[in-house]
Amino acid sequence: MRAAPPGDHHDLALIMCGLSLWRQGPRVVFLGADCPIDTLITTVRTVGPALVLLSAATPTAFGAVRDSLRELGAQVPLYLSGPGASSQLADALGATYAEGDPIDVATELAHTASGTQG
Repeated sequence: MRAAPPGDHHDLALIMCGLSLWRQGPRVVFLGADCPIDTLITTVRTVGPALVLLSAATPTAFGAVRDSLRELGAQVPLYLSGPGASSQLADALGATYAEGDPIDVATELAHTASGTQG
């Protein structure tokens, strides 16, 4: 499942990543930019994804929903990407930092979702 947190209106990288990921086999649920955190949490409970990828252009978008992201990360593997993400932020939220361009991130997540290493 892919989305941008509330307040982040950038979705081109998410779309590119999702298309690449979909071509590699995993089912992709795209929630888009500026996704309300309640919608994200409800969708995780309903769909039961293998993982969740959130991408943001600035750290502020992640910071505004820190507590909710910690809770989400306790329910499902959570990956943070984009210019607003960092390994330090991911560690603080109990998430994994997905570094690289959208295609590299998709390849990493495809391996993770299938249980292989790449």
